[in-house]
Amino acid sequence: MSDRQRHGFVLLLVAGLIAASVVVIAQFKTRLGLDLKGGVQLVYQGTPTAQTPHVTQDALARAVDIMRQRVDQLGVAEPEIQTSGGNQISVGLPDVKDTARAEKEVGTTARLEFYDWEANALTATGKTVASLLQTQDSTALEISQGSGSTAPGDIGSGGMLLYDAVKLASAQAPEPSADNARYGAQYYMFGDPGSAACAQAARDRGTVPVAGVHCLLSGPDDNSQDLLSGLPSGVSASEGQQLVVPVGVVVLQAADQSASNPTSFNDPSAQFYVLKDHAALFGNDITNPQQSTDQSGSPDVTFGFTSRGRSAFQQITAAIARRGDLVSGLGTTLDQHFAVALDNKLITVPSIDFKQYPDGIPGDNGADITGGFTITSAQDLATELRLGALPIGLKLISESQVSATLGKQALHQGLVAGAVGLLVVALFLIIYYRVLGLIATAALAVYALYFYALIKLIPITLTLPGIAGLILTIGVAADANIVIFERVKEEIRGGRSIRQGIATGYRKGLTAIIDA
Repeated sequence: MSDRQRHGFVLLLVAGLIAASVVVIAQFKTRLGLDLKGGVQLVYQGTPTAQTPHVTQDALARAVDIMRQRVDQLGVAEPEIQTSGGNQISVGLPDVKDTARAEKEVGTTARLEFYDWEANALTATGKTVASLLQTQDSTALEISQGSGSTAPGDIGSGGMLLYDAVKLASAQAPEPSADNARYGAQYYMFGDPGSAACAQAARDRGTVPVAGVHCLLSGPDDNSQDLLSGLPSGVSASEGQQLVVPVGVVVLQAADQSASNPTSFNDPSAQFYVLKDHAALFGNDITNPQQSTDQSGSPDVTFGFTSRGRSAFQQITAAIARRGDLVSGLGTTLDQHFAVALDNKLITVPSIDFKQYPDGIPGDNGADITGGFTITSAQDLATELRLGALPIGLKLISESQVSATLGKQALHQGLVAGAVGLLVVALFLIIYYRVLGLIATAALAVYALYFYALIKLIPITLTLPGIAGLILTIGVAADANIVIFERVKEEIRGGRSIRQGIATGYRKGLTAIIDA
């Protein structure tokens, strides 16, 4: 191939790549990062569960896959979900409109458990509700039957404040078992009422300490080290009271029917129940959860059972029905219940009609979950259950948010800074090297075009540091031109012709660039 043919081929190749780059840039959308588009950045730490005693890379990868599917259901475009560090997951949700819903959908573990309510719920004495019903114990009756207008498991039906519930749970003996829903002990740190530690914790949360109530300083955590690292700023371990809930016991937050503004875990008014952790069914025992409506027209979640789930559901409801028949006397009916819990929160505590179902409820037709849902919350729960529980627990350790306005400002400023920088470099090349400078500037423009098209084609998420890196690489390309031009000048000064000087300068300049 002659030099003319080779040069023609190179020119055609460059022209073809330029045309392809223009098409890619026109048709493909630029993926912007959170700092340029706005959104929320969440970092979770993976924790062990009963099903996954150790946080492995495989478990993290499966969790990332489930979280990505959940985000896709929300319609969040271009989420960034990836493992970070040894046991962390970083979640970037750009351009999120309903931040609270997105955070809940991504971060919830979606562990679903079914409990025999009376057989596992504990009274303040540490005895189960079922063991005290025949003696007409008032506390047991309140937990079992509700109080006034409240249903069993609701706020105001025998629940306790968090400190009282954790203290009761910590006094129980460990009961490790294959039907435990929780893995290992749970660690809590509380501050005394009116203490400086509680005042600092309230300041950190933007709340006001409640008089006469122990405040939660840190927890729940899976180990004491994480518990201590979660203390409020300036608060030491000596200022708090550490309580440990043993394996085999679980603290569940009372059901809150206020779907529009549910009570948070840290709310001083939140109430809790203590249960023996002997779950009868788990989330993997149900199939095909769907958002539906109950007989009254309220949103609920319907589902079927696996073969194991059908058998277990009939067995547990049969045991509940037999107990209902046993504790109900003449003229008095004490309905018995099973509880449905999701991620340490009671959803509903429905009763079993022991007269209608003396042998339990057959699971052939499935069941439903009710609990004051809105259509959106019922759809979200159905999605979480359908995609399955995360194989590990998640603890939110970092949260940051960038507004869309700040993101646009950062993008504009970054592009302006880059354009000004490249213009200065181009002017320097043209003024100092003249014709060669014009050629180098054109080459840099083509290089920038190729690079930007490649970013869109892969695609690569473009961030503010990424823009800086892009400009830096173009600057390095400019440095390469300067090295070659200076080498050409040296060759011409040494007596070579212009043609020979350019050829030799490019060859030796490239060698110097590679060596560097």
